[in-house]
Amino acid sequence: NVCFIGDTYLRAGETDLANLLYTSVLNTWPDNPQTIFAKAGFAKIDFYLGKDADANQVIDQILANDSDNTNIADSIYGIADYCWTAAMKEQVTDKAEVSRANEFFTYARNTWERIINDLTESSLVPDSYYFAGGCYRRMNQFDKAIEYYNALVDKYPDSEYGESAQFRVIQIYKNFIVTGEVDMTDSDTGKAVGAACERMIELYPDSSMTEIAKKWKNTYGEIFKANGGKTRSGQITSQETEGKEAQND
Repeated sequence: NVCFIGDTYLRAGETDLANLLYTSVLNTWPDNPQTIFAKAGFAKIDFYLGKDADANQVIDQILANDSDNTNIADSIYGIADYCWTAAMKEQVTDKAEVSRANEFFTYARNTWERIINDLTESSLVPDSYYFAGGCYRRMNQFDKAIEYYNALVDKYPDSEYGESAQFRVIQIYKNFIVTGEVDMTDSDTGKAVGAACERMIELYPDSSMTEIAKKWKNTYGEIFKANGGKTRSGQITSQETEGKEAQND
């Protein structure tokens, strides 16, 4: 697959070689449905170069001109996945690279949102909700992450990432508590934590993550009742932080 080779060059930073291969595909097989992946490759190059306006224009053109192509959702999903992978690679402690990672997370999120909003019948919509939520979570935009995870569970509870999305919601609330970012007697927070855990137990009773949710529900329920308004030092033990990274997105 020539486009796959082009993607390999792009991941190595060889944008000229990647561009050459994508162009070759378009020129050699202009009517082949697989050429849509070459078009997507140009968007990947633009995102790599920080030209997000140009990349989004390519995506606009794909959506407008290739609507009958059965590969359209896969091609756009591939753009988002490329940006996600690039972001994960850049997400290190150096501030400049963290900023670059957030740029790629933004590109990935926006592209997954195009699938959600413009390709509503695609089987990739549930996955797009999950990974768009993951982008928000990675950029510490937790309210938006919860919104997307909840939307996935609301609309597609039996999808591949349904139970992981619900568990992510619980993790976010739990980490707020562990870090002392919430008042542990706040009724809304307490209700949100309890409701998230109960939803996990109800929808995914056989999941290994549900056993963790049960422990957290019992632990944090008691803490909310007894704490008296402030996070108590040492209240959260290592056992209670079990499952912090139980699922990777």
